[in-house]
Amino acid sequence: MRTHRFVIERIRASGQGAQHDGLNGPDSLFAGFRALSDLVGEQPELIRFLGYFDCTFRRRGLTPEQRAELGEPHQMVVLPVELLRQGQRDGSVRTDADATTAAVAVGNAAFGILQRLQATDEYTTGRDEAAQRLFDLEPDVWRGYLSPPRSS
Repeated sequence: MRTHRFVIERIRASGQGAQHDGLNGPDSLFAGFRALSDLVGEQPELIRFLGYFDCTFRRRGLTPEQRAELGEPHQMVVLPVELLRQGQRDGSVRTDADATTAAVAVGNAAFGILQRLQATDEYTTGRDEAAQRLFDLEPDVWRGYLSPPRSS
């Protein structure tokens, strides 16, 4: 459990260390994901460990004590939810989107693609330009969903 806590704290610190000054909610969120992508490029073992842990232990294999030590399963979602709510307040995120659901979906997509980039080698090494292009596509797709409708 100590390893899991270390990995989560390292990932959280990278996202919080991203430059957010002057950015709206979704841009801050995507700056954090860019920092995560950079971290995974430098230390791919972090995302590999999370994938292994999640697939091996999260649903089964933890004692009640370990589950309690693991803590709130969505603790990584708190910052993204607040950033999306900030975007709803500043007009950069559509107000009819459920911020919690969107934060879980965006986070799972980002973590999922980073994990997948480390597990496959048909198209990319996980740290090359192809990987960067794939990861850069995520914010573009999510901006389309999160953007408020344009007024005519």
